[in-house]
Amino acid sequence: MKFFSRICIVIAFVLPGMTFEASAQSKPSRGVSPQPAKKPAKKPAKKPAEQPATIAPKQPAAQPSGQSVQQPREAADDKRVTDSIAPAPVRRVPAARRRFWLEGAVTNVYDSNIEHDSTNIGSRGLVAGANGRYRSRHSAPGLQLEYGIAVHSYTATDRYDRVSQIGRVGFDMPLGKLIVMGLTGEVFLKGSSEDREVGDQYALIPRVELNPSDNLRIRVITAYRRRYYEAAPGSNSTNRYLTLDSRLRLPGGMVEGAARFEENMPKTTRFRFRRQTYTGRYTWLVGENDQVVTGLEYRPVKYPGRLVEIEPEDDDEEEREEPRVDTRWKPQIRWIREWTRNLRTDLEYEYEARSSNDPTRNIGVTC
Repeated sequence: MKFFSRICIVIAFVLPGMTFEASAQSKPSRGVSPQPAKKPAKKPAKKPAEQPATIAPKQPAAQPSGQSVQQPREAADDKRVTDSIAPAPVRRVPAARRRFWLEGAVTNVYDSNIEHDSTNIGSRGLVAGANGRYRSRHSAPGLQLEYGIAVHSYTATDRYDRVSQIGRVGFDMPLGKLIVMGLTGEVFLKGSSEDREVGDQYALIPRVELNPSDNLRIRVITAYRRRYYEAAPGSNSTNRYLTLDSRLRLPGGMVEGAARFEENMPKTTRFRFRRQTYTGRYTWLVGENDQVVTGLEYRPVKYPGRLVEIEPEDDDEEEREEPRVDTRWKPQIRWIREWTRNLRTDLEYEYEARSSNDPTRNIGVTC
C-alpha cells in the first residue's frame, strides 16, 4: 500500500468592493432587501459608501425566534458546476451583491510524493492565480461566465511547472420554484486531471437540480469530456461520467455526499478504465469567521485491458489472471479563516493511501 500526504496553504483575496459568492449563513427572507436601510430603526441608516463590511445581514425583526431563515435561491451557494467533486469554500455573503467580481489566490503546497510512485520525492510548490466571474441577475435563463489563469511552479521536478487557464460558460433555467436545469461548457488548458496528468480538456456538463427546501439540494450531473495529453498522445480519450450529489444545511454546519460513476475510453486499450468515486464531507461553522471541513474519499478503479497474474493461495490451485484493480482512500481536513471581507486563508491537509492487486503497483512508500 502506498501512502502520500499533501499540505496546502491558500491566501485568497478579492478586489475592494467585490464580493464572495456563496454563503452557509442565514440570509434575509425572500423579498427582504439586505440594505442597511432595512435594518431595525434603532440603528440610523448610513450612506452605502460609508457602511462597514459585514459577514451577513441581520435577520428581519418579524422572523420568529428559532425558525430557519429563508435565503434567495440565486444566492444559496456557488452555482458553478465543474468536472470536479472537490469542495468549494462555504463563503458568507456581504450585504452588497454584484454581478461581476475578481478574486486572486496564492497557494503554497508541500507534497511528500509529488510523482505518486516508488521514488518518494517530496516537493514544494507555489501556485498564483486570478479569477474573474460574471453572473446575470434577473435574466432567464441565467448566464454565468468565468475565466481564470494560474502559474504553477514546483521544486524537485519541472513536470508540473506550467501556466494553466480555465474558461466556463453556464446557463441556468428555473422550472418552477423547486427545479433548475443547467448546462455548463468548460475549457481547461494545461490543467491537472484526477490522476495528476497535465493536459487540455473540453467538457460539456448538463445537470438537473432539485431544491425541496432552502436547506436541501439534490443534483444529477452528467458530463462528456475530451482529453488531450501532449506528453502521452496514447492517453487522449473520451471520458463520460454520471454524478449524484446532495447537500444538507444544518444549524451548525453542512453535510455533503456524492457518488460518481465514470468511464474513460482512449484509443489505446491499456489506458481504459472504469472508476467510481464516493465522497462524504462535513463543514463546521466556528464563530463568525472560521470553518472546519472534514472529508473522506474512496475511489476504486478497474482497468479491463490490464491483466494481473494472481498467485494461488493453495498448491492445488492454478494461477489466474484478473483485470487490475486499484483503490484509494483519502481523508482530508481543512481550516478556512475569513479575516476581512476581501481576505481569506485556507489550511488543508490530505493523506492518501493506495493499494492494488498488481504486486508491481503495491510498493510501500513512507511520507
